[in-house]
Amino acid sequence: MCAQSKFAQDGPLPRALLLACRGRRSNAENQLLRELADAVDVGELRRAARANKIEALVGVGLREACAGVLPGDWEQALAENARRVERLLSAAASCSVALGAAGIPCALIEGGGTLLGSDLPLEAYGAGDFDFLVPESAWPQVPGVMADLGYLPKDRRSRPTYRVEFCREDDDRYIEIGSRPFDRMWLPLLYRDRSPEWLRQRIPSKRRPELHVLAPTDHLLQVCFHTSLHSYVRSPGVRLHVDVDRTVRDNAIDWTAFNQGVRAMGIARRAFFSLWMAKDLLDTPIPGEVLVALSPGRIRRLLVGRLLAEDGVLANGRPKLTRGRTIALDMMLEAKGLARWFINAALPPEAWLRDHFERGDTARLPLALLHLQRYRSALGEWRPGTD
Repeated sequence: MCAQSKFAQDGPLPRALLLACRGRRSNAENQLLRELADAVDVGELRRAARANKIEALVGVGLREACAGVLPGDWEQALAENARRVERLLSAAASCSVALGAAGIPCALIEGGGTLLGSDLPLEAYGAGDFDFLVPESAWPQVPGVMADLGYLPKDRRSRPTYRVEFCREDDDRYIEIGSRPFDRMWLPLLYRDRSPEWLRQRIPSKRRPELHVLAPTDHLLQVCFHTSLHSYVRSPGVRLHVDVDRTVRDNAIDWTAFNQGVRAMGIARRAFFSLWMAKDLLDTPIPGEVLVALSPGRIRRLLVGRLLAEDGVLANGRPKLTRGRTIALDMMLEAKGLARWFINAALPPEAWLRDHFERGDTARLPLALLHLQRYRSALGEWRPGTD
């Protein structure tokens, strides 16, 4: 019911954190959570939750299982977070309506998609923004639509990506919009994009019909891949696995279609470790036959599992995964083999280089210079966790 996790420290405190984050706990699990909470100081539990960026999640879980255990200031923090999320939802709804009026279909992805596509309480949402996916063909229209709403691009990244963060001058609510669901700045991703199909299959959220989310099986594909891009253990840590857990627990997943989607995208290894870790950390009900079908083999499973277990998901006061370990993990996750990984790392496609290293207001740079800029950036600027 609450066995020791391979990817988290042992003891009542780590177990309480993970059990409080789990969706749809049974009566027995709530009783166990009450016992774990009694075994630790509530102030220490809150500090640990805050260090792991799950203060809201843990607070809601404790309130559901242990009536009266939350101090008044934690309850107040949950109420304030609920108001923050309501404001964020209001902003997202306005953007969604405006994009739709311009003929641009959009859907919430990542944590926002989980919130609007599951039973996760609003006050448990810990992220500071919402992420929209739009068709690549419609991307040139997006900045104008957002400008009409008073939103300007305020990108917090150091160079262009396939996503842009928008914010109003007098507001701290960020809305991120992208023409691709995945991107990173240090190495191109090798996968087959299914965004057009996902957007065709999007559904209105039961909570906010003016906001659309990906169909549950598509959303599970999206969050499994997204979790892998954070190397499974990096910030926001547990919240990544909660996306998988809530999507599975609160929806009917078509596992045959999921497996087909994983194969079509070429992300079987990445998806396996996302599902495996969610099952290990949160006891997510992943069918055993799904894990068997996606398993990368015993040796690779042991090597990747050991690599991730050494740092663990929960905060321990140390950075998660050094640069070398991050690269080793990425190599082991590459479905096309080491040779393809090295070719992609040494000579990425010209289109990707220009999209990520060439500003729109500059003259077309020689390809050799773009490669040089990337090598300089990778050696001097890139740090693990900055994708």
